[in-house]
Amino acid sequence: MKIYAANTALVRTGTEEKLLAMLDEARREQIGRFKRVQDRERGICAGLLLRHSFLEQGYTEDEWKQIRVIRGTYGKPMLGNYPDFHYSLSHSGDWVVCAVDMAPLGVDIQMMENTKLTLAKRFYHPEEYQRLIKIKEQELQKKEFYTMWTAKESYVKLTGRGIGEGINQYITEHTYQHMQDEAGVWLADIKIYETIADYIVCVCTREKTKAGQLEIVSGIQG
Repeated sequence: MKIYAANTALVRTGTEEKLLAMLDEARREQIGRFKRVQDRERGICAGLLLRHSFLEQGYTEDEWKQIRVIRGTYGKPMLGNYPDFHYSLSHSGDWVVCAVDMAPLGVDIQMMENTKLTLAKRFYHPEEYQRLIKIKEQELQKKEFYTMWTAKESYVKLTGRGIGEGINQYITEHTYQHMQDEAGVWLADIKIYETIADYIVCVCTREKTKAGQLEIVSGIQG
């Protein structure tokens, strides 16, 4: 498993026309519908990071030009002509992350802002909510809140179902190594990264794959 991250400032190092030409067709069409500059920058950065991740796994530029992004079960994006290349993308604030592996996985990044206890009460399992409100130190509570959130988001990205499925039925055990159901049955392994200041990143996988370090991408392969 490989995890890559890039700041959206990366896309300001080239002209938009040139950068769009480096992306897959589905991504270009999606970006074409964005009106806000920030959304376009995030979209382009995500596409570039996916391309970087693909090439880093040993695929060629010619193979990249042949990719077909399709929608699998529950709409989860995947490369139809490269079934052994699985990926997951996420963005928040000024950062985008991409995790890749030979088996399905999910990744999420969140910029840590304020703790949202009303959101936690609605979307977290009661056990998690109680764990959260017992923390009285504000910064620690905020970190716990976003660690829970990224873990849950990464799991539903792994399954492809999204948060609409009801993420309160999935429980993060207190050491944040596993996701489990209400009966305590193991669902997936999770790995938390605090590499980027003020952000939490989580990767979730059902395979016993060793998660590597998060790699910051600072340049674009032309």
